[in-house]
Amino acid sequence: MPDAPRTAHHDGRPPWRKSTYSDSTGNNCVEVRIETHVSVRDSKDASRPNVTTSAASWTAFIHAIAQ
Repeated sequence: MPDAPRTAHHDGRPPWRKSTYSDSTGNNCVEVRIETHVSVRDSKDASRPNVTTSAASWTAFIHAIAQ
């Protein structure tokens, strides 16, 4: 994902960042919030639970799928 501005939302937390691979029709929408940990959610239904992992695990995952 490209770097995005790190401005905080009204709750003081970093904003959710939509994947550049998400399409404009509302399908395949994934958002990520990077803090001391990384949370991932389906932006079509943000009320569902997030998947949360350590920053180190997220980095390893990103490197593995980029190969």
